Amino acid sequence: MNAAGADGESLTIRPEPARWLELLATPQAHAWSRSLRRDLGLHENGSVIMSGHQAGFWHPGILAKVFAADAAAAAVGGSAVWVVVDQDANEPLAVPLPRDGLKRAVWNLGPPGPLDVATGSRPPVQPTPAELSGVPAQWSFVREGVARVHHAMEARRDAASLARQCTEAAWSLGLPPMRHIYATALSATSVFGELIDRMTADPLACATAYNVAAAEHPRAMIRALRLGGDRVELPLWERRPDRPRRPVFADDLAAVPRERLAPRALLMTGLLRLGACDLFIHGLGGERYDPVTERWFERWLGGTVRLAPTAMVTATRYLPIADGDLLSPREISRVRDAARRVRYDPGLCGDPATARRRHELSAAISAAPPNSPDRRRLFRDLHALVDDHRIRHDEAIAAFKARAAALTDAASASAVAFDRAWAFPLYPPDMIDGLREEVRRAFAQVSYRTS
Repeated sequence: MNAAGADGESLTIRPEPARWLELLATPQAHAWSRSLRRDLGLHENGSVIMSGHQAGFWHPGILAKVFAADAAAAAVGGSAVWVVVDQDANEPLAVPLPRDGLKRAVWNLGPPGPLDVATGSRPPVQPTPAELSGVPAQWSFVREGVARVHHAMEARRDAASLARQCTEAAWSLGLPPMRHIYATALSATSVFGELIDRMTADPLACATAYNVAAAEHPRAMIRALRLGGDRVELPLWERRPDRPRRPVFADDLAAVPRERLAPRALLMTGLLRLGACDLFIHGLGGERYDPVTERWFERWLGGTVRLAPTAMVTATRYLPIADGDLLSPREISRVRDAARRVRYDPGLCGDPATARRRHELSAAISAAPPNSPDRRRLFRDLHALVDDHRIRHDEAIAAFKARAAALTDAASASAVAFDRAWAFPLYPPDMIDGLREEVRRAFAQVSYRTS
């Protein structure tokens, strides 16, 4: 489903919620599934609906996955689990804020971490108050959201890591209760150990299968593992407290304690889909790259390996910080594109006859033999037609250009007003409640229970 609202706001669920029962019809029941769920402390009976993201205060598109996992688990009588990708080196402390004049600032909740240090390897912080002088009083929801985030982070400054501090703080802001799994905990599971043993036994087979799968899906933009000389890069990170994570090569494995290893993105989702869940909910990015995981595991572990199915959920919501006259970035792009094309397209000036003749000449040029007299004549006729169009429609063409030029200042303001990636606590609570209710209704239309 793809429910669109005003100004491009939307909720997208693929496939339709009614089809999720089909995806859950064959639950994971093999030995790896039982072992992995036992090691992670998950229920071995009942469907496990799983999703996740990096630690931080994410935008409503990510929040929609939280709501969908909760609603779907309730619909099937299962459990919802959120995976915190704490081996990632994202920067959760830099929180963008809108400012007066539709400009953008950044609230640094704490000092930025060293480059490429995983959030699970960074200590919690004493949060820094935000400078709100540039946030208009009428945006009270932004000011209140900032206060809520600061209070939530302050209350959890003794958490075990920055990833846990941010996750616990985010969940305290009214998110539905569900079990959290930190991706770095996967290294303690026996299934992770079995996969490491396979990598150790034949690292080239693992890396080659990975690279072939990545090459088969170029749109996913997955970087190939490095294979050179006697070194074989593996889909693993080595984590060290408050120090940059490092890529792991096959010849490193013997010297790196297993508890310091962490799976990279494809290995993480592949491992979770191998046995920890019965359905994994991706966002747009995961939907794009996860076919690489499937193809990699098929080539590496064999075609009989079954991964849990996936769904995709995302949403777009905009902060109510602009008046109704501001054009969206897409509309501004259309105006600018028209200003570029109008010099060559008489149809934009309301001259369909000349536009048809231009099309006919272009088609005739394409059909004429290269370097032929006919082709040269047709080119001259086309240039003459376009020159005449520019003379006759000079005022209209100038008006197109003037309108595009006038949007230069509006473009930056539009990018702020139509940004879908603001942290969810900055939105008016009724907008977040509305998103949650929209997701709930989508699944409430389906009443089912798995056996």
